[in-house]
Amino acid sequence: MITKKFANRFFAVLVAVGLTAGASLNAQAVSWGQHNSFESASLDGGLMSEIYSFELLSSSDIVSTAYSNFLGLGIVSLFSGVFGDGAADVMRGGYLFSQDTAGNSYSFASLAPGSYYYSLQGFSLGGTNFTSTIAAAVPEAETYLMFLAGLGMIGLVVRRRLS
Repeated sequence: MITKKFANRFFAVLVAVGLTAGASLNAQAVSWGQHNSFESASLDGGLMSEIYSFELLSSSDIVSTAYSNFLGLGIVSLFSGVFGDGAADVMRGGYLFSQDTAGNSYSFASLAPGSYYYSLQGFSLGGTNFTSTIAAAVPEAETYLMFLAGLGMIGLVVRRRLS
């Protein structure tokens, strides 16, 4: 008896083998330019090999979600660098997606300003949805301390001028 877990793993291995056989060489590249707060793509069913390149102007955290609408499996990888320029790019992380991962989000934290791209590869009978969102920056404790110190200094200057 074949379980769903076994079938998913077997399918994952087949997809991984097929993708490493050269699907990334035929990737369709899309440039988002400067990454907006929200970017998305909807892909038709079938074999997917897509590249989404973008620029970050400041240090950012990115949250990404990909899922298959029906009977699909794939992988999303994030790289720093410019796709196809011949230079070695650095993989920053990645995750598998399927129909069962619709509610899952994956974070890539503390990305420095620069060029990046997602490589999305896989297969889906019902299409795939992909989103990438820049997470709102949360100030560090040091930022609050500097802010309070600055307010205190302004208060001292005002008090001195009034007396």
